[in-house]
Amino acid sequence: MSPSVHNSKATSTPRSINSATVPPHAVSRSSGCAATTRMRFTSPNWPTSKDGVSDICSPRGVRRWSAAPFPKASPAGTVGQKRRHLFYHNSGRRKNLYEVPAMRLLMFLAKQFAFRPFEKTLPDAADAGGEVRVADAAVIFVHAEPQDEANAAGLETKFVKNVKWIAGKRGFRSVVLHSFTHLAEASASPQFAEAFLQSAATRLRNTGYQVTLTPFGWVCEWELSVYGESLAKVFKVL
Repeated sequence: MSPSVHNSKATSTPRSINSATVPPHAVSRSSGCAATTRMRFTSPNWPTSKDGVSDICSPRGVRRWSAAPFPKASPAGTVGQKRRHLFYHNSGRRKNLYEVPAMRLLMFLAKQFAFRPFEKTLPDAADAGGEVRVADAAVIFVHAEPQDEANAAGLETKFVKNVKWIAGKRGFRSVVLHSFTHLAEASASPQFAEAFLQSAATRLRNTGYQVTLTPFGWVCEWELSVYGESLAKVFKVL
């Protein structure tokens, strides 16, 4: 997919990837090869493919970009200048708001969390028990998206690290995992989401955490009491 450049220094000649002309600084200086990224361009100054998404170089690996609207104006100047700024600085040193998001987490440090199965939403969901109450726990609401299925192993590692991080803020060893498909428009398949939560729960248990899973495929009533500090409620995109 990416062209090979024999000398390690980028020259002043633009490279072309999938009919998209790329400024020379976007070519990797270390490997001499240009990694591809997908970005949406609607400005007439930028090349586009038939679906409005172009493959372009990135100096720090693959970046995928969504169709999210750009700001109408910015301190940098016009819309076109803002888009050009985003293109020049898509190096991965900081996550860009226009990247295609991955799994979303809503994390709480809870004084108390209680849930009661209310209604089955998946026909093949297992039977659920009664009310469960947990005290002093990290409660994690999880929304898996379709693109997450292509990187389950990597996401699981990030997920476990984030759970341990927030639980460690109060020294909690109790965790509740809850599938919560209300944090984005698209969702991964139920089979993937359930398997992901089960696998992550196993990894957490193997490191000494007590893990409670809310019944998958059920809508639950729940009661949540959260500690006051700002880090007791955190939203995270992996």
